[in-house]
Amino acid sequence: MNKLAMAVVFLCRVAYAGTPMLPLQHDSIVFRDLPQLPVRNDGAARPSLPMSPRILGDSPESQSAPPPLTSFIGYLNDGRSGSIPDCMGAAGPNHLMVTINGVVTIQRRDGQMISSVTADTFWNGLGVQAFDPRLYYDPYASRWVFSSAVDQDSTASALLLAVSATSDPTGTWFRYRIDADPTDSSWADFDKLGFNSRWIVVQANMEPISGSTNSAEAGTSHIFVFNKTNVYAGGSGQFTYISVPEDAFESFDIVPSATYDTNLQSMFLLALRPDTRGSYTDFPPLLRIYELTGAFGAEALTFRTNAIAPITWPPGIGLPSGYQLGTPQVIDIREKSLDNVIYRNGTLWTVHNMFPSDTSDRSDIQFWNITTNGQVLQFGRVDDPTGLKRYGFPSIAVNKSNDVLIGYTRFASNAYISANYTFHAGTDPTNTLRGDSILKPGEAPFTVGDPNVFRSERWGDYTQTVVDPVNDTDFWTLQEYAAIDTNDVAGYGLWWGRFVPPSAWPRIVSQQRSNNDFVVTFTTSFSNKYIFQRSPAVATNLWTIVQSNIAGSGSVMQATFTNAFPAAHNFFELRLVP
Repeated sequence: MNKLAMAVVFLCRVAYAGTPMLPLQHDSIVFRDLPQLPVRNDGAARPSLPMSPRILGDSPESQSAPPPLTSFIGYLNDGRSGSIPDCMGAAGPNHLMVTINGVVTIQRRDGQMISSVTADTFWNGLGVQAFDPRLYYDPYASRWVFSSAVDQDSTASALLLAVSATSDPTGTWFRYRIDADPTDSSWADFDKLGFNSRWIVVQANMEPISGSTNSAEAGTSHIFVFNKTNVYAGGSGQFTYISVPEDAFESFDIVPSATYDTNLQSMFLLALRPDTRGSYTDFPPLLRIYELTGAFGAEALTFRTNAIAPITWPPGIGLPSGYQLGTPQVIDIREKSLDNVIYRNGTLWTVHNMFPSDTSDRSDIQFWNITTNGQVLQFGRVDDPTGLKRYGFPSIAVNKSNDVLIGYTRFASNAYISANYTFHAGTDPTNTLRGDSILKPGEAPFTVGDPNVFRSERWGDYTQTVVDPVNDTDFWTLQEYAAIDTNDVAGYGLWWGRFVPPSAWPRIVSQQRSNNDFVVTFTTSFSNKYIFQRSPAVATNLWTIVQSNIAGSGSVMQATFTNAFPAAHNFFELRLVP
């Protein structure tokens, strides 16, 4: 399908006397079906009609997740990344960036590749074979922020941090290497990344070093709080180091939030307890809420409270459960901790996968929306009660209107592994999601070694979903799917999807006929260009592209179809093109 055919579409239908309406058979996505113009006895449409557009949500089709405005490949495994990408992606005003184990790529927002280098090349001598990359675009400072761990299972273990000098990721970067453990008794694994108006925060799980008799810091969580002003200026890399000791709740995976609030001077962090190492016989499922406060150089982490899950669930049987078509190999979707946390409009959001039953290996996705005082505002799941479909490796983003997009992977024994997503509008009923939708279907079995031999394989370990910094409304998600193996390597690809939530869709104000022209006035918060199309004949489903005359200011626009009457064109279409 070409780019135009993939775009999101807003359709307007006009009927003439004696002309039957065609059924809608078009491969575009319809925003809404407008009321028809009343018809006079002479067959001409009335010159003017005030419109009362239908409200989104008053028809069954409006309750499905919005389709992608555009989607395209982000990365196809060529052997540089191995079988576990740890895929991260972020959107800037002019670029997309993908960071995975072994590879860093930069694209234009239309998908055109600009550069693709190894991670070793990007880090420029600070470390080799860096792993667990994390990436955000800071919309308030217009900078890219990228972290990784390096030198695993070694006293040389370190964290790497890079920030761009501008909003252009192809330009200058400031890079830092930080000793992960000054006592050399542990090494940093599975780092997490967050930011707010003051800090960049990196957290890491500290693991014991093989063969070492010194394990003083093993089992702790190390948190590095960077002075954002200092590192954005290419300074010395000032940071405060905090070690969180292991306790009854453990200290691993305390995830800093991506904080979309320039006035908040503190930062909230969340940890899911118990995670895979815990036991539900000790305490119920909950989120531990931490708060980071203090002046530069004197930051402190404080446990604030717990958010208790409104329902309990068993820890799951922990078996590989990501079945797929065409091979006995399965993906290990073990219940795991959080990967990203969002602070937006005064509340916290997060998502994780979980096992809902201790008698089966079903895997679900579960999202939370909580206050900073621990009140659970929303709590819901992507679930298939039949157990055929399993879900894992989710990421979440929340825009300024509290619309939510969750991207993830779907597994099933009758399908190849696909990249999927779901959506929740800020106006939707609480605790609800708009179903399970495919972003990119799988293309082939994902196998390592002999495809006919049963074995458990890893996937992920995580994905990324973000809000578009251009308008703080649209979403981008980068998700993994099983791809055709053309390089004799583990066959997976990473697929971008861009989404316009219904809150940003155009709304018709009026439509009227002026002689042989047809004029549509509409409101929109969408910033991209508009192209109209119309059918060349009633008897066909062919469409010709017509560039409309766009006029207006602010969010009110007016488009004119010239010479629309009396030709037998009874379909008009407003298409948003990325």
